[in-house]
Order: sequence, then C-alpha cells, then structure tokens
Amino acid sequence: MRRTEDRSDRGLAAILHTLQALLEELPGLVSDRVRLLILELRLAGKSLGTMVVMGLAALVFGGTAWVALWVGVAAMLVSVAELHWGWAIGIVLLVNMAAAGFAVARALRLVDRLALPATVRQLTRSPLRKPMTDDTRVDDHAG
Repeated sequence: MRRTEDRSDRGLAAILHTLQALLEELPGLVSDRVRLLILELRLAGKSLGTMVVMGLAALVFGGTAWVALWVGVAAMLVSVAELHWGWAIGIVLLVNMAAAGFAVARALRLVDRLALPATVRQLTRSPLRKPMTDDTRVDDHAG
C-alpha cells in the first residue's frame, strides 16, 4: 500500500514540476510568437507594397504593349486590307469597346457577391426557425 502512495506522490510531484516548468516557459513562448508575428507582418507589408508597385509597372508595360498591338493591327488594316485609316481606327475602337463592355458587364454581375449574402443569411437566421428545405429555397427565389 505504501508503494502505491509513494508512486502516486512521485507522479503528482512530476506533474506539478512539469506544470511549473510550463508556466515558467509560457511568457517566453507567447512573446516569441508575438515577436514572430510582428516581424512576419512587417515582411508581409513590405512584400505587399512591392507587389503593388510591380503590379502597377506590369499594368503600364502591358498597356503600352496593348496599344502597340492595336497600332500594328490598324497599320495592317490600312496597308494590307487597304482600308482608310479612319475605318481602321474605328474597327480597333469598336473591338476594344466591345471587350471593355463585356468586362464591365461581367464585373457588374459579380457585385451582389460583395455583400456576402450567404453569410448574412446565416448570421441573421433565427435559431428557432426550421432549416430551409429545397422547396422553400425555390419559393424564396421565385419572386
């Protein structure tokens, strides 16, 4: 019986020693992690700034290349197809405006997603309400 008590006391002492060591290390562990977070956030901020600058540079160079491409297309229409320069510029303008219109229309279809509708529905739903079935979902969107 005494051996069991000794073993139990030693086990309890070991647990207490481990807990005390853990509590002594805890402030260091937390501060190290906070310091790491701060350093990584700084690095991420600098990286984001660099990414924005590189994105703007790519936008400028890409825009310049796009203009050069369409100047070449217009020159080809004038020289090869023997179109008047006004018609060539009109065709280039029409194609670019159609592409821009498509991009704007596509972007406008995505605007509703910015309001996070599914999340808002989940957060504003009453917990007392029964879950929606497929039939009620169809009815809600029918009107």
